[in-house]
Amino acid sequence: MKEAVLVIDVQNALTMNLDPHIMDTLNNINLVIKDAENSEQIFYLRHLEEGSEFDPKEKSSELSEFLHIRNDQVIEKYHHSAFYKTDLHDKLQASGVGRVVIIGFQTEYCIDATVKTAHFLGYETIVLSDAHNTFDSEIEKETLCYHYNKQFNLYATVVDTATYLNRHK
Repeated sequence: MKEAVLVIDVQNALTMNLDPHIMDTLNNINLVIKDAENSEQIFYLRHLEEGSEFDPKEKSSELSEFLHIRNDQVIEKYHHSAFYKTDLHDKLQASGVGRVVIIGFQTEYCIDATVKTAHFLGYETIVLSDAHNTFDSEIEKETLCYHYNKQFNLYATVVDTATYLNRHK
């Protein structure tokens, strides 16, 4: 089955402060990108929101300067789900993709919405438990990620990066 990697919202706004837990997650994201057999099956999603750090005119909205970029397949989105009002689904269908691997930021927003949408569109969905992350809010980031990884099991196969990378070895 053809597989695509969806790199969600790895943008300067989220990585420019060099927060160690974000940079650790970004390291795992880069390992997955480097390991991808077909660079044309990597899709970079860029969240845009006018008047915020994700404003299309701001450098902070650009893909992170620390992100390993292997192609020019950047899809701009204005909603949480990578599929909603974008051409991602059409591109995946045209390429015969049946499985998606979801990595990136932020767990409780765009990762969650994309995981569920991918599942309901019929994709075999894989979430890498240590290749998505978020920030502290009313709930600590570790608690949020743990909770969402448990919930993602309803819609996806959840594994860590090392397990995913060792799948063919």
